Amino acid sequence: MFNKINKWLEATLNLGADDASEQHTAQLAAAILLIEVSRADFEISHDEQQIISTVLAKQFSLSAIEADKVLEYALQEHEEYTSSHPFIQLINEEMEIDAKRELLRGLWEVAYADGVLDKYEEYHIRKIADWLYLSHADFVRIKHQVLDKRDQAD
Repeated sequence: MFNKINKWLEATLNLGADDASEQHTAQLAAAILLIEVSRADFEISHDEQQIISTVLAKQFSLSAIEADKVLEYALQEHEEYTSSHPFIQLINEEMEIDAKRELLRGLWEVAYADGVLDKYEEYHIRKIADWLYLSHADFVRIKHQVLDKRDQAD
């Protein structure tokens, strides 16, 4: 699975074989998890896709075009995978705790993209947070930070 992803990274993002590292594969793993949350309510909106792209760009220092390409590929590949566990494992191996917290923030931003938190979105985020070994305190704190930011923007 990850060999296929690395080949795509080499071809699409013009990364050399040495550059198509686990860090770049972590970008796709994060995108897959963000898509999981966006599809928890059985649809993915344009706003959710924009937020996913923005989260990817910010978290991995990608250009908007690169983030869109990663998202596009992840959307195509998402249907192929029956389990999130390989992606969770890769993120746990490659990301530090602060990066995982930023990913959690992105998950909450995707969940609130349409202004409504679906119970399935929250359920998925809770599972992902547990699998990433993030504390319940992180789960709640980051959720409220995202909500506060949304309230200030409105």
